[in-house]
Amino acid sequence: MSSKDHLLKESKFLDKLYDAESMMLIKGSVASGFIVLLGGGDKRKGSTADLSLAFLALTQGNVLEACFGVANPSRREDTPASRAARDAKLMLDDCAATDAFRRGAVQAYCDAFQLVVIHQDQMGRLNCITRCFRAKKIRKKTERNLREAFMGLAKACSESR
Repeated sequence: MSSKDHLLKESKFLDKLYDAESMMLIKGSVASGFIVLLGGGDKRKGSTADLSLAFLALTQGNVLEACFGVANPSRREDTPASRAARDAKLMLDDCAATDAFRRGAVQAYCDAFQLVVIHQDQMGRLNCITRCFRAKKIRKKTERNLREAFMGLAKACSESR
């Protein structure tokens, strides 16, 4: 398989892990809460139990629903966003054979939520005039950084399938 084929396969998995537009709409305080929930707010090394709990928050909680823009995860509506979140949970669960994969998945989402906090902070500093000129540049940079944050996880998913 050529390197181009690998990139295509990984980009296919990237689309299944998050939605950039939805992620950039998450409020900074909510993203900070998800960072704490996933253990990214604690600088000490986590135990295996902490890793299992953080991974369960991804696959059983409402973290992935936020990444796909599900408005109300408690409602059991069948929307494209809820289907995408459900598919992402199943994919992560299927690929989670090792602690290294789980750690990588949790770290990827922690990194992504940190990028969301930075994005919201930068957008919040813009006024009505600077928003016209700088918002697109900030959005593009955040989209690129989110892609980089999830690239390792997408690669791990493509290798495990």
